[in-house]
Amino acid sequence: MRARLAFVPALVVLSAALLVPAADPCAAGAQRPAVARTERARPRLRVVGRARTGIQPKSVALSPDGRRVWVANFGRPDRENVFVYDAESLERVGSVEFPGNAVELAFRSDGSTAYVSNFREHAIHELDAETFTVRRTAVVGGHPKVITLSPSERRIYVANWATERVTELDAETFEVRRRLRTGQHPRGVALSPDGQRVFVAAMYAHVIHVFDRGAETERTRFTPCNYPRHLLMAPDGARLYASCSCCRQVRWFDPATLRLLGIAQTGENPRTIALSADGRWLVAAGFDDSTVTLVDTVALTHQVFPVPGANQIVGVAVRGGDGPPRIFATSWMTGELYALEPEPE
Repeated sequence: MRARLAFVPALVVLSAALLVPAADPCAAGAQRPAVARTERARPRLRVVGRARTGIQPKSVALSPDGRRVWVANFGRPDRENVFVYDAESLERVGSVEFPGNAVELAFRSDGSTAYVSNFREHAIHELDAETFTVRRTAVVGGHPKVITLSPSERRIYVANWATERVTELDAETFEVRRRLRTGQHPRGVALSPDGQRVFVAAMYAHVIHVFDRGAETERTRFTPCNYPRHLLMAPDGARLYASCSCCRQVRWFDPATLRLLGIAQTGENPRTIALSADGRWLVAAGFDDSTVTLVDTVALTHQVFPVPGANQIVGVAVRGGDGPPRIFATSWMTGELYALEPEPE
């Protein structure tokens, strides 16, 4: 969970208006077409709230309505597994406990149901998001981590960190339908908006697998960088984002052609990435230097912000909308949840 990686030097940041050849020290070295890169720019961030979490808060997720923040606490098995906070005040409003330890979270779009992966018990739990109780449990095997729902919400995909598999569950019956075979340590999972393609980042195999819906073996694969970790699909399906732990970058690709489209700089060892619901803001957790990176995916700018007092930022979430973005981040070693916003101009 906390192994440190060897990194290559970061690429030089160039103007957002400039398109440059994709010389790519992290990937396989094949010649690629021109790639857009972000430039460093405002807004800077400031801490606007801070709250205690449980031990080793692994991930943070926003409820679909943006009113609550859920934190999965990894470090104390059988107790204080999930804490729930008011997104404005950061007052704790609920908690969930179960045997085992929590890793990652996901929600159904109506906000009534949450899912949490249980690393020790090799299972995921379906939670009632109002009563904070466990409704159902499915054993998926292999130390589950990331949970991703299909666009129809009829299927649930769970990355099994230890078994080179991604488990597909039927959301109605909560039973295993199939297992997708991957490379070593699958972590990120994303789906195309029509649900016909499943993308899986096998972190220690340095590849992203592409599966057709219903298939157990890959359609194809490609190398986005060394140690690809987290995957996200843009709301319009035009970009597949990947955090690259090798080289302080988030990269995005055309999901249809798998062509590299752009690169944003981040802090050291970017782990979780998050997108606002409208796709405008992307946030990355910098684990090794305790930073949060805010990327404007429209203006193609980025800002790397060291979070005061934090030690190893591991989880992030972001709420967009008409006003400034509000970012939530978890500090692994200090057991804290931070709320951050851009500084006023």
